[in-house]
Amino acid sequence: MATLSDFTLRRRIDWGELISDWRKPLSIQPASVEVRLDENIIVYRHGDENVTIDENGYELLPGEFILASTQEKVSVPADLVARVEGKSSWARRGILVHVSAGYIDPGFQGNVTLEIANLHSAKSALLHPGDRIAQIAFEDLDRPASMPYGTNGLDSHYQGQIGVTPSAMEVEG
Repeated sequence: MATLSDFTLRRRIDWGELISDWRKPLSIQPASVEVRLDENIIVYRHGDENVTIDENGYELLPGEFILASTQEKVSVPADLVARVEGKSSWARRGILVHVSAGYIDPGFQGNVTLEIANLHSAKSALLHPGDRIAQIAFEDLDRPASMPYGTNGLDSHYQGQIGVTPSAMEVEG
């Protein structure tokens, strides 16, 4: 698999692929696209609580876990796979932005839900809507997927998700 370069990312985005509903300026790095934090999150301090982050930000406490979303909508064509990766500036402060679900299947369309955790033992982190919270890298497949995510029969729980989306396991059971 080859990771798409900034040249190819720009070209495919200009063609209307990969990233939509983005707010200018879109930040394309040498081999990834930076994505921004949306204002709506799910907080687990006292059960499941939907919170809208205001201009003062959201204080992510040490040890705390939340679900958040990208502002950008992602569309992964059948010939690519994508990976969400943390940004080093956040990681160096103990913030994980995709605890374990960083893989985005070919065919996925929607906002990307981020599992954000503060691993720092003593310091809070202040999150603001629009923060460049993560980056997405796209990689070529050896051939297009024959049954992309969202294909009937695959039970694709998160296809077309808008905003932060809780676990399908919570909804189902």
